Amino acid sequence: MSFANTSISDILATTIENRSKAVADNVTNNNALLDRLKSKGNIKPFSGGHKILQELSFAENGNAGWYSGYDILPTNASDVISAAEFSIKQAAVPVVISGLEQLQNAGREQFIDLMEARLKVAESTMSNLITGGLYSDGTGSSGKEIDGLAAALEE
Repeated sequence: MSFANTSISDILATTIENRSKAVADNVTNNNALLDRLKSKGNIKPFSGGHKILQELSFAENGNAGWYSGYDILPTNASDVISAAEFSIKQAAVPVVISGLEQLQNAGREQFIDLMEARLKVAESTMSNLITGGLYSDGTGSSGKEIDGLAAALEE
């Protein structure tokens, strides 16, 4: 036996809301540094190893200079290349959906695929997490956070 729910009016029972059928991203529009790194191709995939080394030129070649005619050119060795060393850091955004939610978000009643929407939210959450790390000193989360600009810049 079912009873009428008097809190649902006749207009609510007979009319559907105007829906965009899309989840608008209201989370990641503030990630200017990460967007800039992506647009310039400055995000490099990590394929393996026990640490990350990024080769760097850290000084100019001291042999550079002006000359004329048969002047003797300097040929001293110039140690100008080294590498920055980074520990591997990991981040995750678990995404879950229950069996009941899968059943409820199915068929013609599904406006938005719930799992797909949750995955997009997870991606934007990860983007925000990484962006925060880009400005950090690497000590957050008991040292598990990535080394960001605060770690690279001297005070």
